[in-house]
Amino acid sequence: MTSQEIRDKLKSVFEKSGVSIAYIFGSQKETGFHYLKGKSVIIEKASDLDIGLVLEKEPEDIYHVYGNLYADLSRIFKPFHVDIVFMHEVNFLFRFEIIRKFLCKKRMEMPYNLSS
Repeated sequence: MTSQEIRDKLKSVFEKSGVSIAYIFGSQKETGFHYLKGKSVIIEKASDLDIGLVLEKEPEDIYHVYGNLYADLSRIFKPFHVDIVFMHEVNFLFRFEIIRKFLCKKRMEMPYNLSS
């Protein structure tokens, strides 16, 4: 999949699911970032790709939203195993660590802007 195809799919999934910001973090963040650029990557089998998501509003059925996001992001980031974290569900220190080391946001100036 090309970088543009990945970006287009992420934009579609984020808009459909009400995701306003997405962060890649954790031990696979650099590898995930290279994947977003369309580069070939070597996946660590014992590790997953951590994705922190900020939702525009808290959904009525969080489990349904989680399931759909998990399925969609697993397809986009295949062969990674994805681990989704809803930012509103984790403590302040964990949020700070995720935000402090962000690599991907939906609506931002750098490094990726998925908005048209």
